[in-house]
Amino acid sequence: MKKYSKKYFLNIIEKTCINFENVIKNVENKKSNLAILPIHNLITGSILEVYNLLQHTKLSIIGEIYLPINHCIIALPDTDVKNINTIYSHIQPLKQCSIFLNKFPHWKLKNTSSSSYAIENLSKKKTKISLL
Repeated sequence: MKKYSKKYFLNIIEKTCINFENVIKNVENKKSNLAILPIHNLITGSILEVYNLLQHTKLSIIGEIYLPINHCIIALPDTDVKNINTIYSHIQPLKQCSIFLNKFPHWKLKNTSSSSYAIENLSKKKTKISLL
C-alpha cells in the first residue's frame, strides 16, 4: 500500500481501523481522505462485507491495486506452536489460510470483527492464544 500511496500522494499518514465499516466512516466523516479496502481475493472470491458497505455509501472506487497477501500467526513471546489452542481472526484470513489451519485440527477457530481487534484482545489477555 505504501508503494501505491507514494506513487500518487506526496504525504500519507496511515490509520488502522477496527473493521471495514469504520474505514468507510472515516472517509465519509473526513477523518481520512481515502481508504484502501479489499474487494476480491483469489482464494475466497469477493469480499461480500465490503461490497455490501459500498452499496450504502456515496463514496466511489477511484483505483485498483493488486497486493500479495501473506498471513502470519501472532502469539505472545515464547509461545510454542504446540501450546496454541485457539486462533482469533476475521473470517477472511481464516478462509484464506484453511489449508494451513487444517494441519492443526485441535485448534479452535474464533471469528472476530477484524484481525486488528484480535491483536488488541491478544495483547490484553496475555494468555497462550494466537491470531491470524
